[in-house]
Amino acid sequence: MATRPDLSQNFTDVTQRAAAGLGALGALRGNGVDVSAFETDLPHPQDRDLATLTDLLVHVLGDMQLLRRNLHQRQADLAARITALETQSPGKKDHAAQPSKFRNPTSWIFKP
Repeated sequence: MATRPDLSQNFTDVTQRAAAGLGALGALRGNGVDVSAFETDLPHPQDRDLATLTDLLVHVLGDMQLLRRNLHQRQADLAARITALETQSPGKKDHAAQPSKFRNPTSWIFKP
């Protein structure tokens, strides 16, 4: 996994600019914003371990979403193939009128 760059030097500049902006905002005439509340929570760099964990979670959840989408597509394809086979089978009468448990590709997942 790629390592993240150290952003602490960049955030020093960001923190100084944010503090200067809040100072200018507080000096504006007719300003109704409580600047002191914002000054207590200035921007700061994210912890490296937390950033790594966030990157890992994004990767894992993305893979899970891709696998789930693939699974649902395979289920839909299988249901379509079964329906086509049921309509073409010579031994049965009216397959379109008979409900198939495979027409809904997720019907087998949540059985009561």
